[in-house]
Amino acid sequence: MVRKAALLPAIVLALGSCGFFTASLFPGYLAQAELGFDLSEQVDTLLAGRSNPLRADLFVLRNSAGEEFACVLLVVDYTTDRALFVLAPDGGLLQRGEPELNWLHLTAADGSFVIGQAAYDPVTFSYFASIPILSEDSVKPAVSNGTNNFVFDTNWSVSLNYYQYNSSWSTRNTITSVLGSTSYELTRVFKDPDASGAEIILALRTSSGTGESAVVVRTPQSLYTGGALCVPIVDCYPRTIISAEELDTRQVYYTRKGIAAVSYDGLLTLYDFSGNKLSSMSLGQRKELRLGFTLDGSHFFCFNLDDRRLYKGETGW
Repeated sequence: MVRKAALLPAIVLALGSCGFFTASLFPGYLAQAELGFDLSEQVDTLLAGRSNPLRADLFVLRNSAGEEFACVLLVVDYTTDRALFVLAPDGGLLQRGEPELNWLHLTAADGSFVIGQAAYDPVTFSYFASIPILSEDSVKPAVSNGTNNFVFDTNWSVSLNYYQYNSSWSTRNTITSVLGSTSYELTRVFKDPDASGAEIILALRTSSGTGESAVVVRTPQSLYTGGALCVPIVDCYPRTIISAEELDTRQVYYTRKGIAAVSYDGLLTLYDFSGNKLSSMSLGQRKELRLGFTLDGSHFFCFNLDDRRLYKGETGW
């Protein structure tokens, strides 16, 4: 039976309030915010008085019409309790709580939104199915090329190891391609359906004697089926290398405006695809910050685990 998403009666923050800006940990960031929600009450309900650690991820799902949904997934460690908050394109906030929710997320080959082992309608965000993906794969990065669904291992390796599922998730084949001559860790996977021949974007991190670097490689989606990618991948396809001081190589994001990357000192920087700095914005304290961006790079989404607030704003890029 189809279950509809509930419209969440969250507190909408008055972003024009001087007191709000003064109290914020992110004054530079919030100067560009245009929408905010206080989720403290919902998070307290999820925790139910427990002191278990709370983990969070923020990601943006895009349907075939180009509508983008910012999703905040919260998981209470050592329990099966989780909550999904969805900021819809019309500015409404929805809440889901299916037990199948987990860290995997993608717009699947059949057009549905899949999060963990739960499938949702890509317009209404109504739950309609539990998919037969292996539970061990439901925590991994994933992407689709419109024909197959691909789930990636993230271990440090010279290889890109992934699993090819068909559109109904009923078959699973293991594929291995060579990344490069040194080890990489896959941190995120992005999809740009209009980037002809470079639709699947791999965000990688690597390490050398001088420190860590982020390597973002733009690859053709059609070649993932059957493992037909040119190897080594990092040398065959367009790439952006970022080696900035204090770079947090786990927080690197693809947009059509360029590559957005966060530093440990709380600076968000936009780089062009050649690795040159274009713009920057202060985030202030960034320890418990989760970020996401619209594909065109015009807007950011932010969830702060400390104050439990979700924001949307203009990047100014």
